[in-house]
Amino acid sequence: MNNFSAMKTNSKDHFSRAVFLDRDGPIILDTGHVRDHERVRLSEGAAEGIKLLKEHGFKVIVISNQAGVAKGIITTEQARAVHEKVISLLLSKGVEIDDVYYCFHHPDDACLCRKPKTQHVHDAAAKHGIDLARSFFVGDKEIDVQTGRNTHPDMKTFLTTASATLKHAAEWIIHQDRI
Repeated sequence: MNNFSAMKTNSKDHFSRAVFLDRDGPIILDTGHVRDHERVRLSEGAAEGIKLLKEHGFKVIVISNQAGVAKGIITTEQARAVHEKVISLLLSKGVEIDDVYYCFHHPDDACLCRKPKTQHVHDAAAKHGIDLARSFFVGDKEIDVQTGRNTHPDMKTFLTTASATLKHAAEWIIHQDRI
């Protein structure tokens, strides 16, 4: 008896496309090590950009270095409160993130999850069935671009700035995806 449901195919349609996002800069205003959750503000175009990506079938996953915890600048409770505030602000705009991965290690630690290393991206890809060759990495620092390049040679990257917001990145990604 054949069990066709157990057969695997190599079709790219069985894997999700994703956009991996840095948090500070593209999603929230980067004010350094954010301690006070009451001061968290969404970056211009952040909610709109994430909404566009979700509407076009992308998973949206945050990959963020938060070394302030290891440096003793911010407590884990403060980090949790900031995270919850980010999620709350996005939800208030009707936007949800699919998953979040934080690296709380010190830059001098030999961890594999601190960008530009790629453990968190690969963990997310395995968990969510993501095709990394059809995915994107968006951030506001060169380390984010490097993370995308280190992850997969075909992963495209976008560097946000004050004039090139996450909404602009989303529009560019949607255009790239159609090519």
